[in-house]
Amino acid sequence: MNTRYWWSVNALTDVYDIHFELSNEDRMDILMALIEKPLNLTGLSTQLNLKNQETSRHLSRLNEAGLISKTPDATYNVTPFGKLCLLKNDEMVFLVKHRAYFNTHSVNELPAELVAKIGVLSNSTFIDDTMVSFQTGKRIIDEAEKSIWRLTDQFMLVLLDHIVAATERGAEYKMIYPVDIQLPPDAKSTVRLRKARDKRLFFSHTHEDIKAFMIMSEKEVILSFPKPDGKFDYTGFNSTDKTVLKWCRDLFEFYWEGRLPPIRLWADISYDE
Repeated sequence: MNTRYWWSVNALTDVYDIHFELSNEDRMDILMALIEKPLNLTGLSTQLNLKNQETSRHLSRLNEAGLISKTPDATYNVTPFGKLCLLKNDEMVFLVKHRAYFNTHSVNELPAELVAKIGVLSNSTFIDDTMVSFQTGKRIIDEAEKSIWRLTDQFMLVLLDHIVAATERGAEYKMIYPVDIQLPPDAKSTVRLRKARDKRLFFSHTHEDIKAFMIMSEKEVILSFPKPDGKFDYTGFNSTDKTVLKWCRDLFEFYWEGRLPPIRLWADISYDE
């Protein structure tokens, strides 16, 4: 076996060791307490209702793993490495908590750099009811003040009144949908957005391959991923958290950079304001 292979094995062993340290409830309680403030052995034992000997044993393990360090005044701190491990551990907790969803919905075709950061969605509320998701999306549009960014697999004309009203109060509306979208019979009713387009408040584009459903304002988002067959059930994650909104903006901008011209719907339609 080559050196590189053995290095990989050794690295994985270290990873398993860290996971083992983080799998103990008492050690996690110690780390959470030390995140809040530095404490000494006695302070930790008292706060966590542990025996001094037991606390000392856990501290030794955490220190050996590089997750905490001891200061000259005999208090303990979480190391920068420890904080990073806790962050990654939170991401794993999020994925495990929603394993049923991620086993039936695909994120693997999203940009790799965003998949690597998907743990930020832990700052979200999971919505497993399609109607609740629709109502949340409608409310996001109604409450938008500056912008609405939307990734969608269908026009959903039930939202049209709400979108028109948002643009009339000055919100910018950007929409990206598939090049092969199935048009409903009354899709041309979207001509009502012509005034917003003329005011440069409405921008519509297509894309060859959209792998997310999203309705986002400047302050809130509802996000869903497709099922293995590529279809959406619109269940997913709702959040007002800034890190989630940043992740979703990056996702939208990824599709925006690959945008294609919109479907021509209004060329032969007269519209009297």
